[in-house]
Amino acid sequence: ALLVMLALYFGLHELIDVIGVVGPVLIVVILYLTISTVINNPAGINEGAKIVTSLEVFKASGSWWLSGVLYVTLQAVGLFSVLPALGATIESRKDLICAGLLGPVLYSLALCLTIMAMLCNMPGISGKMIPMLYLAVEVMPAIASVFAFIVLAGIFTTTAPLLWIVLVKFTPDGSRQYKVLGIILSLVGYVSGMFLPFDRLVNLIYPTIGYSGLILIGCMLAKQLKNRSLA
Repeated sequence: ALLVMLALYFGLHELIDVIGVVGPVLIVVILYLTISTVINNPAGINEGAKIVTSLEVFKASGSWWLSGVLYVTLQAVGLFSVLPALGATIESRKDLICAGLLGPVLYSLALCLTIMAMLCNMPGISGKMIPMLYLAVEVMPAIASVFAFIVLAGIFTTTAPLLWIVLVKFTPDGSRQYKVLGIILSLVGYVSGMFLPFDRLVNLIYPTIGYSGLILIGCMLAKQLKNRSLA
């Protein structure tokens, strides 16, 4: 909570600089963990797929396809305000298009690797609040404690942009009101996080944001269709 407050205190551009350093490190470590896990136990993917259906796990919804849709709409809400602000800083249209296409493709591939790595470790990760931390213990036990800080960095790169989106909806970026509201909401988030286990908190917040994103995308598509019909 303190790190998020400090990062947001200086505004969006400084926040982007921080995430620009933390993000690549996080990506490299996660890719190493997932690729190592899949290579060492490729047969575990099929075995895990059979086992996972019989396990009691938290779900975003009652069906796999709706859970997948909610994950997409969740990302849309998180990026809805950040991406336009980032895109405005890019001068080359070619770079903008390449980033817009390449980013989602690479992210999807990394997500597939992560899912396969988790299947390889079923039922070991069942009930674990942070499955990637369990994978780190299995793959790199010597530096598992260091990976705990990497997990915190991952939480930071998610939390800070989402909080920034809320702040700029109600206050000018970098203003006194922006900073005061940032402190208040960070404290509210910190206190709220003390009452619910991490996995239950994620399972409550993420689907809720996903459903709101579903409404948001629906409104955007409706407006696009309306504008085209008027044109």
